[in-house]
Amino acid sequence: MEGNSSIIQTCYIIFFKPIISLFKGQVEEEKGGLKTDAFFKTNVPDVYAIGDIATFPMKLYNQMRRVVHVDHARKSAEQAVKAIKAAEEWKSIPEYDYLPYFYSRAFDLSWQFYGDNVGETVLFGDNDPKSPKPKFGSYWIKEGKLIGAFLEGGTFEENKAIAKVARTQPSVESLTCCLRKDFPSPAKFRKENQIASRF
Repeated sequence: MEGNSSIIQTCYIIFFKPIISLFKGQVEEEKGGLKTDAFFKTNVPDVYAIGDIATFPMKLYNQMRRVVHVDHARKSAEQAVKAIKAAEEWKSIPEYDYLPYFYSRAFDLSWQFYGDNVGETVLFGDNDPKSPKPKFGSYWIKEGKLIGAFLEGGTFEENKAIAKVARTQPSVESLTCCLRKDFPSPAKFRKENQIASRF
């Protein structure tokens, strides 16, 4: 190969639906998936699990989780490849630190969700089906922290803002404070440092 590229010999199996019975009794399982570390290594040397079949340590929530979505599938594959290359070169890489992310795009509708959808919900925005461009969403609040955010019809900047909110998990005094008119919408979150000063 040209340049500094190299060939990595692999054996891989791709399934549409997570099927782990093939590995029964050979690879440790947890929560319906193959248990991995933060680099997607299983308990079997040189065996990695990525995407839908991997149960991995989700740093943000300090829990073992499986995530069934294309975003995680891509990012977990990237992490595993980086880990393999780093091991070959006697280097280290940071642990996988995934923020749950789901999205959908259909016709004029486009939504994004970041974080966790547990706890109390606070709805905001214009969800009138007769609106020419509805923009609405929801925050999820658990144990005094905003831990999840959903937005339909958001701009690039607003979607980036809800991702930041879900990652930083700002404290929220109470659900009633979220219902105030001055509670930040995703558009208001765009300003730097506003998250910390508003909660």
